Amino acid sequence: MTLKGEISHSLLDLKQLKHLDLSCNDFGGIQVPKFIGSFQNLRYLNLSYSNFGGNIPPQLGNLSELHVLSLGSFHGPFYDTTSMANMKWLSTLGMLHHLDMSGMDLSKATDWLQVINTLPSLFQLHLSGCELSNLHMYVLSVNLTSLSVLDLSCNDFNTPVSQ
Repeated sequence: MTLKGEISHSLLDLKQLKHLDLSCNDFGGIQVPKFIGSFQNLRYLNLSYSNFGGNIPPQLGNLSELHVLSLGSFHGPFYDTTSMANMKWLSTLGMLHHLDMSGMDLSKATDWLQVINTLPSLFQLHLSGCELSNLHMYVLSVNLTSLSVLDLSCNDFNTPVSQ
């Protein structure tokens, strides 16, 4: 059974919530609710394959305890691809270990590598099929020493990935 419709604000009554998994549902293209950024204790957030639409709310950057953020491929075949032009809010997630944004349109996110470079604890990064075309190498130095999984498949890089 899949969940559908709106997500109730009454979830905010769960003050100690640490794990929220809304993956594999059909929310009909609604935007990810901004109030999800209010869960101060949240460590795991999975919204993948849930047919959310619109922009990712920057309020998710308030989830400073977050270790896992999975937004990958959460649009369905009948909804527009979700895009993100400004990723700066991700840089506030210093405890993030796992980030999956596969299938999102990041073609306008010229700061993606700069932002990823600010995540010192990142072990897994999944950016498959994100319409990335270059690495924007104006980043002075890349410090991703904790990274053990890097998925950049199905992109169209016009610059070398390693230099």
